[in-house]
Amino acid sequence: MALVSELDLPFIEIFGDAFTADPHQAFAEARRHHWLARSEVGYHALTYASTQALLRDKRFRFGAELGLPPEGQAREALLARSRRNLLNLAGADHTRLRRLVSKAFTPRAVERFRPHVRRVIDGLLDPVCQRGHCEFVHDVTEPYPIMVICEVLGTPTEDWKRFSVWVEILFSRLGLSLDDESTALVLRTQTELDAYLADLVERRRAQAERGDPGDDLLGALVAVEEDGDRLATADLVTLMDNILSAGTDTTRNQLATAVALFARHPEQFERLRQDRSLVEGAVEEVLRFAPVVAGTLRVATEEVEMDGVVFPEGTVVTPTMAAANRDPDVYADPDRFDITRPSPEPHQAFGGGPHFCLGASLARLELFEAFDAVASRLPGLRADGEVRWKSPVGIGGPEVLPIAFTPGH
Repeated sequence: MALVSELDLPFIEIFGDAFTADPHQAFAEARRHHWLARSEVGYHALTYASTQALLRDKRFRFGAELGLPPEGQAREALLARSRRNLLNLAGADHTRLRRLVSKAFTPRAVERFRPHVRRVIDGLLDPVCQRGHCEFVHDVTEPYPIMVICEVLGTPTEDWKRFSVWVEILFSRLGLSLDDESTALVLRTQTELDAYLADLVERRRAQAERGDPGDDLLGALVAVEEDGDRLATADLVTLMDNILSAGTDTTRNQLATAVALFARHPEQFERLRQDRSLVEGAVEEVLRFAPVVAGTLRVATEEVEMDGVVFPEGTVVTPTMAAANRDPDVYADPDRFDITRPSPEPHQAFGGGPHFCLGASLARLELFEAFDAVASRLPGLRADGEVRWKSPVGIGGPEVLPIAFTPGH
């Protein structure tokens, strides 16, 4: 066994331009030397097996404090709020919340939202299709998942722009570079969102007491009860915050990434257009090939030994799902984008273990309907200018995606 700090590991400059341009090349080059690599924020597990093991190991916790300033009132207030987040809960508290809400997120439970999801994506594509060109991020992916979430949560659809601004500010935290001013902004935003959601919960409780629980996710969560255990307002606010935050920025960036991939691989897009039964496989291949969440920060809560390497307590280790999804020991020709790929193992785009993405079924439904709509209505899809990409640190994806296609569909 060897201390991780004593190993001669490759270094990945995750805040550099080369990494932003092609993180997968950086992961692949590092993985040829070791299953671990170093970066500015700690260590990265680069293989399928090591990433899977880290995601399931309860001796590692989510690194909520990483990227925040080292001190200050706003930092401490955000950390206190983060401790209620489902990602940060562990043990009995985490098990209780997951048990109470899991039934609301099964594939069967979210299926009732499919007609609304399709109406939303078609409504966004209607004006775009007549032009034959658009900037896909601004016109389609930015509003799409938030408009869906408004319906799912039972909030007014017109509030989607407020949610979009809130989510963008909250997710700036994942860039790992907040200063005191931006930390204070995140705290103000979190406070505003919590107040909005708490008011929504109380109004929905009153509505349910009048015999009208509502046919949406919040109504289902308000009504959840098991052996006398029910969700408190604070629990519901935290859960809705998780759903809103985790279910919007990820999905819109994943859809934009998919369209960029289809523009780059026209033969794959044409196969999808000709055979719509490939949509489900296309969704899974996009998630495998280019997940917008490259990794998730974990901190060792005690000394941990893994595969001959010792991680002292406090060590930051990132299970790197983007690298795991292209592990050549698991996937044949892993750098080839192929929507007909038979996958021997499920990808890890949604994480794994006790914190596997609660909204995975809803995300898959949204991507399925969007892929089907894009394939139906944007024939001849191609790039129409330079695609500008976000840093893959945090949540990646296209920042600007100009496309062109045959109009009128």
